[in-house]
Amino acid sequence: VDTTLPSPDWRLIWQDEFDGSEIDSAKWSHAVDCDGGGNQEQQCYTENAENSFVSEGMLNIVAMPNTDESLSKDYTSARLSSKMKGDWTYGRFEIRAKLPAGQGSFPAAWMMPTDDTYGGWPHSGEIDIVESVNLKVAAEASSPESHVYGTLHYGDSWPDNRESGAPYLLPNDAN
Repeated sequence: VDTTLPSPDWRLIWQDEFDGSEIDSAKWSHAVDCDGGGNQEQQCYTENAENSFVSEGMLNIVAMPNTDESLSKDYTSARLSSKMKGDWTYGRFEIRAKLPAGQGSFPAAWMMPTDDTYGGWPHSGEIDIVESVNLKVAAEASSPESHVYGTLHYGDSWPDNRESGAPYLLPNDAN
């Protein structure tokens, strides 16, 4: 299959081009919590317009310092999910995104199952379409981070879970 061209026997069943003036609640819901997302994140997820909004045909997810004393973390951001709003077993999935750079950033687009048929994470699986960690940040005596990752998560409960995937080197200082 030439993945650069549409296949004549495939049909589009879901998409969001973010060409409206707001996030489409028929396709997306916001997580609202300060649980850390399973990654010890130092942010609370909100549905505030400052943290997630549509502008000029793009979904913007913005992390910012927390100014709400009722929230328990130092930062706020947004986490959107299509769970219960679109389910697919097979298909071709594409995402076009510009990932933020900087220390502490961990942007990701994941696919998680709606039903935990084989049990909770990771037993029923997870597909990370793209993730980056500290993009463009240089560790001691090394060049700036310029990899993104695609990973499958499955198997036994953490810490005995399994994963497979590979880094992809972004060309020409892209993000």
